[in-house]
Amino acid sequence: MIVAEFVHSANCGHIRLLFAYTAHMSRYDRPSHRVYMSFFQREGWQVQFLEADLKTPLPRKLTFTDPEKIRELARRGEAWGDSESRQMLENAIENGRGGCYLRLTPEQYRKLRQP
Repeated sequence: MIVAEFVHSANCGHIRLLFAYTAHMSRYDRPSHRVYMSFFQREGWQVQFLEADLKTPLPRKLTFTDPEKIRELARRGEAWGDSESRQMLENAIENGRGGCYLRLTPEQYRKLRQP
């Protein structure tokens, strides 16, 4: 949802667009950390996270029985920028392995850094 707000000042008037997901977020709550989520299927879905450099592993590892959890992580991490990204993720799940970049809030990133 996009809300338009008309702001009028003494010199001029202009329209400011407010996006529903950022209207009440401070800059400290907005996604600012980029990490890579890799996953593969072996006795469940094994999920690991790497820093954006693809070299530094983050300590938190997850295991799921349902691939829907991987889709949920991708959705929350804003990995679905377009239909092509979503299709690539679906293809990776069908193949049993893959990965994608996530954009995390400082709070989400802090949780991944905990063992």
